[in-house]
Amino acid sequence: MYSAPLVSIRQSPGSWGNIEMSVLLNWHKQAHRYHFFFVSMQRLANTKAHTSRFISANLPCNKFKNRLVNIMPYESTRVCLQPIRGVEGSDYINASFIDGYR
Repeated sequence: MYSAPLVSIRQSPGSWGNIEMSVLLNWHKQAHRYHFFFVSMQRLANTKAHTSRFISANLPCNKFKNRLVNIMPYESTRVCLQPIRGVEGSDYINASFIDGYR
């Protein structure tokens, strides 16, 4: 009968236990994936977007409509309101169109 190789690990101060090698390797693979995901998300969070993607959001007449200065709709996906004649920026709202469930 085959017995899986065991590895001794410290469970708590002064307490040791055994765990199957395959379980330990699986845990290590999962930890590596989560670390890679975390590092990728950190890089993405630190990436600066080009201001050319947020033309309407960066207009002086629309800046006060942005609740947060770092969250703006892309020009290509923003919701455009019906403009009011003579009112600059009246077609802007800080919202993006999201294709939903159909």
